[in-house]
Amino acid sequence: GVLVLEEVLSKEDHENFKNDFNIEQSSMPSKIVEGKSSEILMKRIDKEFKKSSKLMHISNNITKSIYGQLVEPNSHYMYAKCLDVPESVYPGDNILHVDRFLPNLKLVYFPFEVSQNSAPFKYALGSHKINDNYLNFFKNNKNFVFDERNPDSKQFFKNVKEITVKANSLVVALTNGFHCRTPFREKTDRAALFLNYPKFNLL
Repeated sequence: GVLVLEEVLSKEDHENFKNDFNIEQSSMPSKIVEGKSSEILMKRIDKEFKKSSKLMHISNNITKSIYGQLVEPNSHYMYAKCLDVPESVYPGDNILHVDRFLPNLKLVYFPFEVSQNSAPFKYALGSHKINDNYLNFFKNNKNFVFDERNPDSKQFFKNVKEITVKANSLVVALTNGFHCRTPFREKTDRAALFLNYPKFNLL
């Protein structure tokens, strides 16, 4: 359910990406979310992303393979900064959750290294498989909590991996499986480009 690709952009394109999408230098973040222990800035960059032909080429190949058709991504760049540790719990972010119970693809490009302390991507291997156990978890969920706060979710956490990455790496994940970023373990930051595919229609 998850794959890591390294050195996905050339050295020149990687440097250009870091310069173009340094959200700390941007005066126009589209959304700011502040919590007790972290701050997250998000910026939609669909237009700029399409200039990066290598990432678009990879995206096209992956959607053809996974979905059987070319699906254009929506993209946003997220910069997260930890203000204090331990970090607060943010459902849908730093605890294991699913994006939706249908086959769902997400690509995450990391222009900078992500260490154990700077909120690496975490994934429950095999949890993306849509079998009887998976379907029953959603059908019989009485409190409509579809993340690790639900005790019934523990059956999917037999092999959970924290995925640290080098700079210029791409994580490909089926996010109908349980995933999250881990909470920050020290006061540091994390930057990533997220490619989502809401235009995919099962019909």
